[in-house]
Amino acid sequence: RSRRIFGGLKFGDHRWSESQYSIHKQSFLRDFISQQCQPWKDSPETYTFVDMFGGLGMWADKFTGEVCAGSPLCIYNTLEEENINYRGIVFEKDSNRAQDLTDILYNKRDNITVYNRDNIECLPTIREMEDESNPIQPSLLYFDYTRQADSDHIKSLCRQFTQSDVLIHYSSTAFKRAINCGKCDKAKAHKGNAQY
Repeated sequence: RSRRIFGGLKFGDHRWSESQYSIHKQSFLRDFISQQCQPWKDSPETYTFVDMFGGLGMWADKFTGEVCAGSPLCIYNTLEEENINYRGIVFEKDSNRAQDLTDILYNKRDNITVYNRDNIECLPTIREMEDESNPIQPSLLYFDYTRQADSDHIKSLCRQFTQSDVLIHYSSTAFKRAINCGKCDKAKAHKGNAQY
């Protein structure tokens, strides 16, 4: 069933989720956004979200075929339900995933821009978009790590965007896997930046 939804083999195996975890995570994300965006409800100010790991937009449970929207879709759907004026800046460094996400967001191109770049380029990318009279202050910086969070990167962005809310998701098991991996730099791992 899911293969039919996603157009057969066209998208490859990177569109499959191995568990129901993604569905539960996105349910939490929708609940969080619906509460967090309330101050923008009657405001002329644009709600700007920055999704640091855009993914590919849609997932399907490998076993049940249940479809799960990725984080950019969850965020903009929730903002639209709440009637919030928004703009999205999404980073995805994998070119195939970035293209899939761009294709899925085809009707939101005026509101959401997908950058096929590493999120380490977030600050210069946002600075390129700004003009002096209208600096961008993200309403939300969303990090969804599949491995240990890069605390140095998060801290540097928080220093630049002091008014932004930050939501971080990462798996504690990723840290354990990193520490136990032979290629792991344990000194960096204990500082919160496991590299392997």
